[in-house]
Amino acid sequence: MTPQKIADVASFYAKMLRELGVAPRRIDPECSFSDQNKSAVLAHAAYLCENIAHFVQDEGKLGKANRHLASAQMCLSFAGLYTLNELRFHNAE
Repeated sequence: MTPQKIADVASFYAKMLRELGVAPRRIDPECSFSDQNKSAVLAHAAYLCENIAHFVQDEGKLGKANRHLASAQMCLSFAGLYTLNELRFHNAE
């Protein structure tokens, strides 16, 4: 994916989560995702998506942007918002 495509997909998710009333919040790195409720997982997805825009501007951090997007997408799937096929479609549009 191009840096612009990564930014666009992350922006789409960030906007959708804001509209759902989800505030960005990082999950405690000492906790397991399995210990988190749906709200916490979505808040973490919002946190990741909000920060991706900073990483895509730096070519040296493009890998980090890709990893953050993949992590955010997994959070969105774990929370039941999207299927794997839907997420793949977002990446391909």
